[in-house]
Amino acid sequence: MRRLSNIVLILTSLICFQCSSSAKTKNSHGKDQETQVKSTLLSANEFESKLAAMPNAQLIDVRTPEEFNAGYIKGALNINYQGSTFMEEVAKLDKTKPTFVYCRSGGRSSESCNYMANQGFKELYELEDGISSWIHYKKPVEQSGN
Repeated sequence: MRRLSNIVLILTSLICFQCSSSAKTKNSHGKDQETQVKSTLLSANEFESKLAAMPNAQLIDVRTPEEFNAGYIKGALNINYQGSTFMEEVAKLDKTKPTFVYCRSGGRSSESCNYMANQGFKELYELEDGISSWIHYKKPVEQSGN
């Protein structure tokens, strides 16, 4: 029965409108307790403003290196969601810092937020509709020389 309830909990968290997941922590009595970790879905304008207001934040682009090199948000670190080292690279990040995540259109960033929330990240922000939205609203994009 507990296994079934865990499966239902996981499926429910994947269906949420915003990235959300459940993490277990120990309370002061050593018992497991559920805590809800959510990422916030932000429009391009909100994402830009909030990122600018948090100079210690981590900005993560989860697209492929080829997509990243074609144009990225200044200061972004490329961690390919589809790459074999994704989990390893995410593990190197500071879970206590605000973390901003984006991809091309929102799918990979949503999955990345779910994964990162499960890994204990405390503050996650996702760019709604990805860099496509960012470009649509004529926000600045850097390009690699590659």
